Amino acid sequence: MVQMGSEGSPPTPQQSPVIAGADNPLPSRRSRLRRRALFVVATLLVLVLSAAAAILWVITGKFVEPIDDTPLNTRIVAASQGTVTLPATPETGLPGTWGLIWQEGEAGERRQGVLGRVLRTDGNTVTRELTTDDGPPPAGAKAKVSVTVWDGDPKRTLALDYQDLTYPGDLGPMPAWFLPGSEKTWIIQIHGLGAGRSAGLRTMPHLKTLGFPVLDITCRNDPGAPHDAHATRRFGDAEWHDLDAAVRYARTRGATGVVLYGFSMGGGIVETYLDRATDTSLVRGVVLDSPALDYRAAISTIVDGFSLPGAVTDVVSAFVEIRSGADLDAVDTLTANRHSGGPKQPVLLFHGTADTIVPHATSAAFAHDWPDDVTLVTVPGASHTGSWNVDPNRYERALTTFLEHHVSQGPPSKPRRRARRDPTRIGARRCLPPRQAEARPGAIALGATRPVSLQAPSASEDAPAFRSRTGIRVPSAIHNRSPLSAGPAGQWQAARPATCRPDAAHWRRSPVSRAPHGSRPPRRPP
Repeated sequence: MVQMGSEGSPPTPQQSPVIAGADNPLPSRRSRLRRRALFVVATLLVLVLSAAAAILWVITGKFVEPIDDTPLNTRIVAASQGTVTLPATPETGLPGTWGLIWQEGEAGERRQGVLGRVLRTDGNTVTRELTTDDGPPPAGAKAKVSVTVWDGDPKRTLALDYQDLTYPGDLGPMPAWFLPGSEKTWIIQIHGLGAGRSAGLRTMPHLKTLGFPVLDITCRNDPGAPHDAHATRRFGDAEWHDLDAAVRYARTRGATGVVLYGFSMGGGIVETYLDRATDTSLVRGVVLDSPALDYRAAISTIVDGFSLPGAVTDVVSAFVEIRSGADLDAVDTLTANRHSGGPKQPVLLFHGTADTIVPHATSAAFAHDWPDDVTLVTVPGASHTGSWNVDPNRYERALTTFLEHHVSQGPPSKPRRRARRDPTRIGARRCLPPRQAEARPGAIALGATRPVSLQAPSASEDAPAFRSRTGIRVPSAIHNRSPLSAGPAGQWQAARPATCRPDAAHWRRSPVSRAPHGSRPPRRPP
């Protein structure tokens, strides 16, 4: 029986109230907003991480790609016979001798000339001397300044007779240029990262005049050279085998000695070869130009140039190791020399204070560690591998003096000194205490071959302040491992930088010996 309402109409069925909860099939407005917010945050996070990974991939590619063909990044404003006008930039205004490479048209042939002294500048443009066999470049042509000056083979660029040969290597025939000479000691040149054999062209005429045969070699993964499974740069971890093969080839051709000449990464390859090769008896001397002795310090310098946080150095280093398959600590030749007792051959080392790729501080530390073995020629204002360019005459005088003094006196090699031992470890790396060296007036720690007597810096002095006072650029990672340590009685003395793997706190400083000032720390028994 249906009951009627008060108005005589059937009652409305009672409906349960809508309650947001687990039993509710429709999400509440708040839940929908929360999910949208999480989706937006997750999307932004993925985009940021993807962008960061892409940037890191591009940056690390500069370290591991076989050849870096620097783009034509400027244009010819005007040119006449013997002069050229370019936009005023840090590169186009550099003093000294540089190369100018330009391209006529979008797909035209690249031509080259030699930039000489600066004739005039008005702030917007710079006019320089230009020597070229191809005539002046057309206005508006794309161009770039080249540190290697010449780009091509010795005959085409310098009219030097040479042989384009191959020598047997681990992976197959290795291409090389050979300039014959009257001496029995060969100069073996090896280029750096992002360069080719043309890096050695600048010094070939002078070495030819001195009578030295020159073998300018390639390394694996160069264009025209055999490739390994990685097809990337290994920072000397694998390339030292190519140098070893070149030394063996020189011996078979009658060489009674060799001088190893490395530019940038080539310098690191030379030092890695000397540390790992079983027979280095043929080596009479070593010449290094802006050598990469500590790749983590080089990465830190480049990161500093982008004004990025110091912690990015560790991330970039990890990406470089992943892409190259190399262990950067295994090719840390500063540390390797400290463990092995130092260089076995005399070393001539060129480095500019304006190097923004490989810090001058690493070469200064190397020279300070072994003042009897390393002669450091510091060139103020020189960029990476640009010491010859800034002052060719000074560079060649130093090279002549070194070769005449060491090579003409016969084999200077001495037996490997016993490695100093210290049980102190930071992380997985062994750290040696810095040698206590008395600061002497007139000697040089940062910029030449001896410790320097410096005015005592304040405890709060940072890298920019140090640079403004000394003129030497020290990246933050190196400055945190300061080459200066407080000695007794407020004296300041040169000390070795840290040699250990960076941890979460970035760089840790090696322990400083508490030995009396001017004395060596006691040796620990093996």
